[in-house]
Amino acid sequence: MENNVQEPKSEADELIPPGCSLFVSWIIVNTAGLGLGWLLGWWISFLTPALVSPAVIGGVTGLIQGGFGWIVLQSHKKNLFWWIPVTVAGWAIGFTTGTLVAQSLGVSEVGFGLVTGAVTGTVLGTAQWLVLQKSMKRAFWWIPASIFALTSAFMFYRPNLSPWGFVYGMMYGIVTSVALLWLIYAE
Repeated sequence: MENNVQEPKSEADELIPPGCSLFVSWIIVNTAGLGLGWLLGWWISFLTPALVSPAVIGGVTGLIQGGFGWIVLQSHKKNLFWWIPVTVAGWAIGFTTGTLVAQSLGVSEVGFGLVTGAVTGTVLGTAQWLVLQKSMKRAFWWIPASIFALTSAFMFYRPNLSPWGFVYGMMYGIVTSVALLWLIYAE
């Protein structure tokens, strides 16, 4: 009788469940990427006309977060070259549109964050889905996960507190890491 059970390589392998390193690394890169991107984008936005500030904040955030995320994704899925460009575009377009919608509705603080998060999450999730759907069967679920992640994260939005980007990143990373694990391991 053949034994199909693989023996663990080490005691540490036995203690670490499958996907745990992906879960933790995804949270770390999104906390750092969104936090650093948000902070840098916020600083750069002071050098630009107010009209383009949201696009600058979003674009810089997308570049850094997308780059960091791509590093982790490459170890699990190949051919994700477009991840960084679509993340930059998704953030720039989504955050700009989200802030315009929130401003036109006249909402502030929590309401502003919820509207901006929902719009940004929709645009970003859809842009990233275009890349993920080529290698993951259930990639469509990335869109609602992104909407929920950014809406939850931006609920804490405070326009004059750029360091909050790290909080946004951690919340986004936690929610989307669960979705990413499911998408990768459910195949």
